[in-house]
Parts: sequence; structure tokens; C-alpha cells
Amino acid sequence: TGAEGPDPDVTLLASITNQVAFLLHRGNIRLKAATAPAGVGWTDLNPPQRSVGGLCVADGAGTIWYRTADKKLVRWRGKEFEPLPVAAGLDEQLVESMTTDPAGRLWVGTERDLWVWEEEKFQIMTPTNAAPPVGVNLLAVAADGSCWVLSDGQVRKAQGRRWVLEA
Repeated sequence: TGAEGPDPDVTLLASITNQVAFLLHRGNIRLKAATAPAGVGWTDLNPPQRSVGGLCVADGAGTIWYRTADKKLVRWRGKEFEPLPVAAGLDEQLVESMTTDPAGRLWVGTERDLWVWEEEKFQIMTPTNAAPPVGVNLLAVAADGSCWVLSDGQVRKAQGRRWVLEA
């Protein structure tokens, strides 16, 4: 229960790096050090331009990635939310979906591309053997590294930078 009352819808973001983090339906994040005693030590993080039912994931390094109401990406690395520098990539595209792969890397689907976060910047992963997706609504990365995308009312599977299945 926070200052705004109980939240009817919470999602576990992470339980790594000695902390537990939940995304609350109202768009803020509740964070607690795993070493804090039961019932105390919770901190509410209020992302900029938070959105009800916000989109948020935590990567394998413990960075919390949050999509703002205007579909831009910010990250929390233990101090405050920070916008990404232009040099980080995404080319000002709007974030439609996010997930992490089994290695803990962040994957982002935008209105026209797929991206993966590597070495402090996004690398383009959009397959080049067919038309790019328009609006990546859902995104999932399997244990074998293949990427499943729901876009344009179609389900597509990418392996590397090639589409290998479309339905």
C-alpha cells in the first residue's frame, strides 16, 4: 500500500542485483533492497511522463527501462531516471514494445524496427530479407535467439537478420 492506496495490478520487474522491483498499474515503480527487513524499505520511483499501465522491463544488469507516455525510453540505474543520449540509437523512433532475451539483453520494437541494447547503444536487428514490420506490437525472444514479432496483424519469426516464418 502506497500513499495513493493499494494498486490493483502489479507486475514483478526484477528480483536480481539484490533488489526487488514492481511496476504498478498507475505507472510508478516500487523498489526494495532484498536485504531490507520485511515490511519496510520500499521506495516509490516516479518516472517522467509516467503512463497508466506503463511498459517497463529490467535487464540482466539490473537497469530498469521505462517507456514514457510519449513512447520515449528512459532508464533507471540506481540514482534517477535518465533519457538516452541521441548517440545510443533508436533514431528518435517511438517505442511500441520491449522484452529481454535469455541473456538479459533489452530488445525494443518501434514503429518500424527491431533493436537490441549492446555495449551502451542500440544495434539494429530488423531483418533485411522482406519489408520491415510496421508497429511492433508484441516482441518475444526465444532461448535459441530467434525473435517473435506481432506486427501488422501478422506473426513473424526472425533468426539473425532474416525473417524465417510468417503467419
